[in-house]
Amino acid sequence: MNKMNNIKIKNNNSLNKNIVNNKINKFQDIVSCNNKKNKMLIPFDEYFNNNVCEEDKSEIEFQAELISKLIEVRNSKKYSQRKLAEICNVKQPEIARIESFKCSPQVDTLIKLLVPLGYTLKIEAIN
Repeated sequence: MNKMNNIKIKNNNSLNKNIVNNKINKFQDIVSCNNKKNKMLIPFDEYFNNNVCEEDKSEIEFQAELISKLIEVRNSKKYSQRKLAEICNVKQPEIARIESFKCSPQVDTLIKLLVPLGYTLKIEAIN
């Protein structure tokens, strides 16, 4: 029987800028676009800190950490997105959208991607 590894993600409400950078770039583009229309500039950090509630920040951090871990595991197995897509019966563009933070993955899709890599999801209590 194959031993499954668990991806352990703890959502502790602290914003780790390195982990969420890719996810918040999408928001940054929106803010920049709005700023160009309004002809004013607001630093992204200021906008993010003043206009995104703590609950949304936590959700962004959680998704970014989860997707980052998926990418890390795929790379550690030396699988390309195309190879993982073939193994999982998921289309490669869907993996690309997930890994580029353009969409939030469904739980069933995450499981389809993780199981062939030898991982699964696990719910843990926050300490």
